[in-house]
Amino acid sequence: MKKTKLFILSTILTLFLASCGSSSNTHLSREEDSEEDISETSITSTDASEGSDNTSTSEEKTPLVSDLTEENYKSFITYYNAKFASLTSFKAITEGHTLSNVFGIDIDQSIAVKTIKSKDYAYMMNESHSSLVNTTHEVFYHDKKALYKDNGESNYHLKDMKSYLDKYGTYPLDKGIEGYIIKDETITSISKKMEGDIHVFTLGLDPEKSSTNVRIQMKQFGGLDDYPIFSEINLTIKLLNDYTPVSVSLDSKYVAKKMLDSSCHQTYTNTYSNINEELTIEHLDEVKDLFNGEVEVN
Repeated sequence: MKKTKLFILSTILTLFLASCGSSSNTHLSREEDSEEDISETSITSTDASEGSDNTSTSEEKTPLVSDLTEENYKSFITYYNAKFASLTSFKAITEGHTLSNVFGIDIDQSIAVKTIKSKDYAYMMNESHSSLVNTTHEVFYHDKKALYKDNGESNYHLKDMKSYLDKYGTYPLDKGIEGYIIKDETITSISKKMEGDIHVFTLGLDPEKSSTNVRIQMKQFGGLDDYPIFSEINLTIKLLNDYTPVSVSLDSKYVAKKMLDSSCHQTYTNTYSNINEELTIEHLDEVKDLFNGEVEVN
């Protein structure tokens, strides 16, 4: 009898962790980025602008972070997104945890994500681990296509980016920071401070309006019965005076459903390095030819 109870508890914990490690039966559709946010902004990376006659014009159009007043702090998102899009390469390492409590048992689910952009290729490995649940999502991006596999599958799937994003909601090169939709109506609070020469913005986001694409991703990654429901989302964004990213930290609370409604508290930091440097994506040469294969329809 004791073994039966332990098995049942272990099964419930496993299902719960699958929900918290990743995360209305209503179908959500991905919210597309608005091109209007950056269409009037011209930002060119330092490497790309060297030797260009338009460098001074670009700099005149783009205020430095230190030029922004409290009344227009929100506008830094526009310039940040444009700067991010201009980067030819970078490496980003995410480390964090999802903390939860099930039947009085504390659970710590680790989060580890590695992202590399190198010219017109990008790569992401998203992992989440605990003593009971382990999930992975590995993906290469190129030519508006995604080549991916989940949880150690033997073969890769190839989808066009629209189909991939319809399924997974977001990806590392989205203009929305960490997959969240950030615009005037989704920002509930914003403040700024300095840490040495680093500008630090702290944003409170509307839990529902900002999280559509992230909820799609979490439901898919976690195999949830329903989309998670956020109650709190806070982002801390650190950047240089020219909007070059330094790090992004997330602190969020949500309820995920996998048979049970389970409360989760997620925190992580995504740190950027090797910006506009020559980078190599491991194993890329082994899969490059697969991008020429037949794109899956579903």
